Amino acid sequence: MPFHLKKLLPRHYRILELCLDGKNRKDIAEEVGLTPRAVTNVTNSPVFQNEFARRRKERNKKHDEAFALEIGLLREKVE
Repeated sequence: MPFHLKKLLPRHYRILELCLDGKNRKDIAEEVGLTPRAVTNVTNSPVFQNEFARRRKERNKKHDEAFALEIGLLREKVE
């Protein structure tokens, strides 16, 4: 039977941040004190996937806004 989280706990939010930083499951498992399989169970959960997608979208939006601002400043310098 598949493992499903009902809500994210503090450790899950740490896993989420490490995933967003591009860490692999083995490194995440070592850092948070779980097995790689337990990390996989957490990261495959729909509630985790939804939060991961939301945060990734938010992070990308901030990155895009900062990049656009930088381009605008460079254009001003050129002109």
